[in-house]
Amino acid sequence: MKLPAKYFETLLDLFDQDSYLGAASGKSFLEEDGKLVEERSSDEMVAGQINFYRRKCFEDIGGFVREVHWDGIAYHRARIKGWRTKSIRHPDLNFIHQRLMGSSYKGIFTGRLRWGKGQYFMGTHPLYIFAIGVYRMFEKPFIIGGIFIVIGYFQAMLQGMARYDDLEFRKSLHAWQMARLKLGKPLESIPPGQPDMS
Repeated sequence: MKLPAKYFETLLDLFDQDSYLGAASGKSFLEEDGKLVEERSSDEMVAGQINFYRRKCFEDIGGFVREVHWDGIAYHRARIKGWRTKSIRHPDLNFIHQRLMGSSYKGIFTGRLRWGKGQYFMGTHPLYIFAIGVYRMFEKPFIIGGIFIVIGYFQAMLQGMARYDDLEFRKSLHAWQMARLKLGKPLESIPPGQPDMS
């Protein structure tokens, strides 16, 4: 991973400007054919590769869960506790990821199965996992990468994999996911923050 020289300095400035900002990161880019290509992610998602938490927020969420999808659980817990989470597009925050998001050292397909299992562990709604699968079909590895995420989710379900045991968290997560699908509203209301710096 390659970070801009002013990465942490810029993040600290943003935390100073926004008292509700609990966790933040830059946006992740890949180098392809001499060009930088942004990896697709929600603006509320804090990139797990290089996230940064305000101490009070980190204490509020109880630290990190030692399981796959720990980063997703962390930023959703931050929302529940009333904190804003952001990934920000800015020259001093854009970083270069040297491995495709959702891959693993064993390969992209193993990584995508693991992604699906992580979504199951986190408590993702079944309807939303299909939306994720379709969304991820339009990036490398095209079509099959999205399918493997869905397969990983239902493999975990059929195997009776343990889930993150917090029903209030799951209720909030489902409401957020349905809001993303335009089928409902999130349970939390956090004041709007500063616009992106791009």
